[in-house]
Amino acid sequence: MPGVGQANLGARAADEGLTLRELVTGLLDATTAHWSATPVASTDTAVAVHSRAETLLDTARVLLTDAVDGYTRQNRAELDRHDNERAAFVNDLLTGRADPGGLAERAHRYGIRLSATHTVLIARAAGLTPGITHRIDAALASRFGEGNTLTTLRDGDVVCISAGGLRGIAAELAHLLLAELGAGNWQIAVGRTQPGLHGLATSLDEARHTLDYAVRLGFTTPVLNVADLLVFPCCCVTATP
Repeated sequence: MPGVGQANLGARAADEGLTLRELVTGLLDATTAHWSATPVASTDTAVAVHSRAETLLDTARVLLTDAVDGYTRQNRAELDRHDNERAAFVNDLLTGRADPGGLAERAHRYGIRLSATHTVLIARAAGLTPGITHRIDAALASRFGEGNTLTTLRDGDVVCISAGGLRGIAAELAHLLLAELGAGNWQIAVGRTQPGLHGLATSLDEARHTLDYAVRLGFTTPVLNVADLLVFPCCCVTATP
């Protein structure tokens, strides 16, 4: 039985895309194979065989524990790396500060076409966490398809970029927040669908400013559509042609 590098074994399994179930099954199979290959002499007593089995199980337990820990840490580190890359990309995308060529190449990885139209939604609530954001992101991708939504945590808010014309995205986001946080603890603003890179920043600003003004004006509606608020003279949204 291997006794060194257990954590590295788990980390390698995570890097190779194995599931935790596959890792555990593989280690248990190796333990069984090792026991089956261990010769039993005719002079061995039952006590001796039992002692060897106990030693093997103790070793397997340590190996399994360390390998699972290594697997979990590696997965968490990889998730953190992806989170950081995604947050940096969304920030560059919404501020327009990055090189357009490099930004377009990065956007392609997430299924975003900078020449297309997009809608930016912002959900604001106390207690939003990366874990909640991950679950929302996965649920939206499952509901609307990979590449049609991109969700991340930005400045404490959940920011969701959706393909233009995607129906039901605000209602689905509201449903997910209700499940995560309960009623009355969150508010969503939906920017107008805008074309191109500049349109993304415009839609983001519209949604963010709408949430800010909702607090000042006492609006408690769970979902606020910027287009519906343009009738208010005091609204922060500046109409664009």
